[in-house]
Amino acid sequence: MVPHPHKETEKGQLTPMQIKKPKLEKKMNNKAILIHADGIEEPMVPANGTDFDLDELQKAVGGLIEIINLRGDERILVINEEGKFMSLDENVKATALAHEFKAIFPNDIIVGDVVVCHTDMVK
Repeated sequence: MVPHPHKETEKGQLTPMQIKKPKLEKKMNNKAILIHADGIEEPMVPANGTDFDLDELQKAVGGLIEIINLRGDERILVINEEGKFMSLDENVKATALAHEFKAIFPNDIIVGDVVVCHTDMVK
């Protein structure tokens, strides 16, 4: 007799064939986080549900965008390219994240509002 796929065997363990593995989605995430310079975080979802267009990102960071790759991670930071020239406030959370992944020099900082998202969300 074959055990029911969701029931335990006589020994109380599921056999490997009975354990269903979750299907991994091709796109890891369709959400992003906007980290405001004051530390407040809010979720962001692209208008089309999959990836941001340039206007969306420029509005989020308040100007021209620059992308910073987080080394060894599939996420990026989208920052205001001219934020330091505009004397925007330091974004302590985004700076700490960039330092954690060695994405910026140790004495550098990130300023202004920052979008954190998966690389696939920016084309």
